[in-house]
Amino acid sequence: MNSYLNQVINSFAEMDSAQLGELLDPQYTYQDMPLPLFVEKLEGIFSLFRSQGESQLEVLTGYCDNLSCNPRLDRRTYRFYSKVTRDYLDLRFSLEPSDDGLGELIAEIYQCYCFNCLEDNNGWYGDSMVLTSHLDERTDFSDKPDVMLHLQLAGAAVKESAHWPQRISKEFLEAWLMKYEPTYDFIEVSSGGFDFETMSWDDFYMLFYSLKSHLDLVTHFARDFDDDFLNNSECSEMQIIEKLLRFDKYLNEHEFTYLTLRRSDDVSVQIHTHSYWIEGEEFDFFAEFHDWFNIMYGLYVHRYYALTEAETDEYLEFEEDYDPEYNLGSLKFHMDIRKRARENGEYIPLRDF
Repeated sequence: MNSYLNQVINSFAEMDSAQLGELLDPQYTYQDMPLPLFVEKLEGIFSLFRSQGESQLEVLTGYCDNLSCNPRLDRRTYRFYSKVTRDYLDLRFSLEPSDDGLGELIAEIYQCYCFNCLEDNNGWYGDSMVLTSHLDERTDFSDKPDVMLHLQLAGAAVKESAHWPQRISKEFLEAWLMKYEPTYDFIEVSSGGFDFETMSWDDFYMLFYSLKSHLDLVTHFARDFDDDFLNNSECSEMQIIEKLLRFDKYLNEHEFTYLTLRRSDDVSVQIHTHSYWIEGEEFDFFAEFHDWFNIMYGLYVHRYYALTEAETDEYLEFEEDYDPEYNLGSLKFHMDIRKRARENGEYIPLRDF
């Protein structure tokens, strides 16, 4: 290994992003990004390693199995891994001769996804760190002014959210959503035009979507909340089932895999998403509805459970769905089975509550 490359490798191992900024040549791009942005992204990964208790990364040699990655250049591949977590970062360095022909320069650095390690090192590793390069962060990216404008606005929105308190009010969130809704709408319309490439506005998009969808959930079902309905024993069974299925459908369509509500004596009910707790008066009403839903849903799943024990075992053993146990807890799943049974003239008995 030449002395220059050795210095760079040591700086990676020491997680010294400032030193890398001085050693690497700004005339080149690294993972298609300009040097300052590349170093900034590296520092984010190094900070994560350090937060996990690591002070020095180990270095292992290997080679890249993908021979189509600039085969004309001298390619060197290394794994930088943490002894604390066993998480790692695989990088491919492409070298070319220096102008005087006496040494080599690092012309490219890319994250390697085809790394083949030459050293066993106890045989296992943790997670691969991701060195993300968004389409708009690459030096050759250029687009229309409106795209550039909304990229800037999305970045500003994320920076704003980084300074929020952990607890935010419904009114505060509504003002932020209103402010940046045009950018969110623009991204929704435009994102399909980038051929599945990631953009730096993706973090904003996911944050906005998560916050808005949780707020919509609460406000929608707070309006739908009917205290007389929940406490009226004269409601028909079909009315109750319709309400349960409607709420369940909403949860599934909006990809609410779970909901976290928190109650305390001094604040209203809060709902958790994206590291924030959102609170407001309507959340108290929603919490009551949510409690009612969980109790009644469980009762009706039990009442309308449509499989025998043998059928349940067979379903769990052979069903190829991602999560067959979820279907066993789904009221709609069992109601659909019963509907088909009725259409076929079959009989499935009810269970008592």
